Amino acid sequence: MDSRLDAITEAEWENLAQAARYRVSTLAEMVKVSRQHLGRFFLKHFKAAPKTWLARRMVRDARSHLCNSEPVKGFYDVLGFRHPNDFARAFRRLTKHQPSAARAA
Repeated sequence: MDSRLDAITEAEWENLAQAARYRVSTLAEMVKVSRQHLGRFFLKHFKAAPKTWLARRMVRDARSHLCNSEPVKGFYDVLGFRHPNDFARAFRRLTKHQPSAARAA
């Protein structure tokens, strides 16, 4: 039943996550399955809900940008946020740290 999704490699999932701007509904549309089916697949194969998996990828990608000393204004929209403050709020909620702390690390 999942054979089409099974054929997608983890690297491809990460590229799809970026292209979907870390949104579950967009990712489900891209792979042409329902959000519910995507949820079942992720729980089975990644041991996490799609939203959790996407949030982890977003934080990892954000840290990469921050470590490269890129200003938040230069990448917040690539991560799917409408405003730099929206990114900073989400980053703090997910990591319990300010984006500037990740830049220093």
